[in-house]
Amino acid sequence: KKRFRAAMMAAELFSEYGYRAVMALSGRGVGPKTAGRILEMVFADEDELTRKVFGEEIRYARTRRFWD
Repeated sequence: KKRFRAAMMAAELFSEYGYRAVMALSGRGVGPKTAGRILEMVFADEDELTRKVFGEEIRYARTRRFWD
């Protein structure tokens, strides 16, 4: 069920944001929930989006050991 919900969220993001959703979801540790939060922001260009995704990757690497 959890994977199905994640897949549905990713599909909804892709249908709404297209290429930008693929960019956001391609980040390591960036799931559909985080990608949705990123994509709600307004970006002037792709570089800003990339920087935000990179920042979330860093946050994931820093906090991953505390999960579960």
